[in-house]
Amino acid sequence: MHDGIFQTETKPFVIGRDTRINDLADIPYMTDEIVVHEDDPDYSVYDGALYSKDHSRFIYCPRKKKKITFHPNTKIIGSYSFGQLYVGGAELTEVILPDGVEVIEDYAFYMHQNLHKLYVPKTVKSIGINAFTGCIWIREMSVLGVVLDYRETFDNISEIMQMITQRDYDVKLHGCYKNHIAVLMMLSGLDGAYEYVSKNILRIFKSLMTYNRQDDIDAVLSGYDVVNARNIGKLITYAQDKGYPVVLKKLEDHKKNKLKI
Repeated sequence: MHDGIFQTETKPFVIGRDTRINDLADIPYMTDEIVVHEDDPDYSVYDGALYSKDHSRFIYCPRKKKKITFHPNTKIIGSYSFGQLYVGGAELTEVILPDGVEVIEDYAFYMHQNLHKLYVPKTVKSIGINAFTGCIWIREMSVLGVVLDYRETFDNISEIMQMITQRDYDVKLHGCYKNHIAVLMMLSGLDGAYEYVSKNILRIFKSLMTYNRQDDIDAVLSGYDVVNARNIGKLITYAQDKGYPVVLKKLEDHKKNKLKI
């Protein structure tokens, strides 16, 4: 572990034959650029940020960078790559993830309180736990094609859920698409998302069944208590009446194994 977390001058952090990283916290906080030896077997650099060798995985954004340009091969935004480790997150105020990114891992933007503008492309298939928790100063946001542009200061992100369901946007949203986003936001740990999904679980789950969103259904059943003893009966009845045998089996298993009823 480096003591560089307390350094006062920005300078490149060099990863070479004699310098390895076992943890992201090994990279000094004040770093504004990372340099990797061209023969390094594990890492590469693009626009001063750390990637896997093939540039498919974005590993770390230097905390003192003011702008970031992503490599076109980027598929994965790694855990804590922008998020807070020990002394605050990145200083970037704007992050525009490129089309082609498919995965945002757990805690990727955790407590990134300097972030004001965020673009998450439609190519994203998975958003990890607490990926955006603590991003309380976002003022302009596009998530999976839903453009959120607002001026007033919000205390938390819960009002985003209201905006998604109560307003029209530049992108015409399908009803199921809204519910898919709601589930993704819940999995991401956004304040208010769990409460929203829990309150509207019957409508949301019916929509997910209708449009065969199996990944969302599995996510809701596996990690959260929004499908509980109070509403499981109605969901089972709906799945039976509408003819969704795969979901019906999942609901019955959930009732038997998770709810013990």
